[in-house]
Amino acid sequence: MKWNLNHLGNMAFTLVLAGGTGLATWWLMRAPPKSAAPTKPEPPAAVYLKESDLIVVTLKPEAERRLGLHVVPIEYRDLPRVRTYGAEVMSPPGQSIVVTAPLSGIVRRAEGERLRPGLKVTKGQPIVHFIPILSPDTRANLAASLVEAEGQAKAARTQVDATTIALNRARQLFTQEAGSRRAVDEASAQAELARRALEAAEARRDLLAKVARDAGAGTVASQVINAPASGVLRNIQALAGETVPTGTNLFEILALDELWLRVPVFVGDLELIDVGAKATIGPLTERSSSAVLQAKPVMAPPSANPQAATVDLYFELEPGVDGFVPGQRVAASLTLKGNSKALVVPRSAVVHDIHGGDWVYEQSEPHRYVRRRVMIERMAGDQAVVASGLAAGSKVVVAGAAELFGTEVGFAK
Repeated sequence: MKWNLNHLGNMAFTLVLAGGTGLATWWLMRAPPKSAAPTKPEPPAAVYLKESDLIVVTLKPEAERRLGLHVVPIEYRDLPRVRTYGAEVMSPPGQSIVVTAPLSGIVRRAEGERLRPGLKVTKGQPIVHFIPILSPDTRANLAASLVEAEGQAKAARTQVDATTIALNRARQLFTQEAGSRRAVDEASAQAELARRALEAAEARRDLLAKVARDAGAGTVASQVINAPASGVLRNIQALAGETVPTGTNLFEILALDELWLRVPVFVGDLELIDVGAKATIGPLTERSSSAVLQAKPVMAPPSANPQAATVDLYFELEPGVDGFVPGQRVAASLTLKGNSKALVVPRSAVVHDIHGGDWVYEQSEPHRYVRRRVMIERMAGDQAVVASGLAAGSKVVVAGAAELFGTEVGFAK
């Protein structure tokens, strides 16, 4: 049998190809199998959260009852118009008492006290010890000084009686609707001034009387000069160990039981302001969370600033109010004549974030509450005037807003 060379070549190629394929199959069967690629675990939940849903709270009925939520629609109301001015806290006239040396003498420091301006004192508290120096001239004039002090005390007592009668009459007329509140305030201020003048006159008279008795007995002891009223030491003119002549100012006490406000008002605004209405007082950086304080108008000596074209109005802070000192700057909201419509929400409906932003919760549908950012224009009593952020008729949470805010941010139990 004869073979063609081409046929022999094809057979050889086929044998080589078959052998290579078998060898590769054998090698693959011997190689260790590769581990399967790890598969990514599926997430436990798929979250699809919209940005607008971050300020939405959905509650169940029992949660609403537990939080004590109460919702009311807001509306426009007639409110007095106000305008805010810068004001200064001041001490009214007659609150400062200057104690003088009744005679020539030496000033000594009271036991256990270090005199310094700003020291709080109470009525009758020893301030300084005073050692009189009774020269022949002083002894000769001592009786005359005592008579003069007695006359000043009697005149001060008469002034107190007269101002008390005027105050009672003003109060009676006001009760009978025949007088004004302003007349009562003026009479009360005059009575207070007379009472403080009487206290100072009696203190000087008593001290001179004691010195006269000691001089008559042949001994002149150290005299204690007490504080004629409660307040703070505003100024100290005489130092310990100093020899002072008669009439020298020793110290000054400023009583802080009564404080006034001086409000400079532009002359063009005077005809717009209701000068008989109370003023609302707050800090210069007033927020909707600031406390509301009232100050009633009082009569005072007229004052103005021609350079600034302002006229001063005076108001009296409520008795017992703390946190104010003379010279402090505050904001005073004065009432204007006439009313205006304003969109208001109760003060309890407004909540505040850590950045000072104001928010309210609006009920968009049953059991669903949306936190809305609002701009509060001002506070009017227990109401907050809304400048923007809400529309009339919107239902807002007025009770339980703070608890709802705690539920939203995660501070509720």
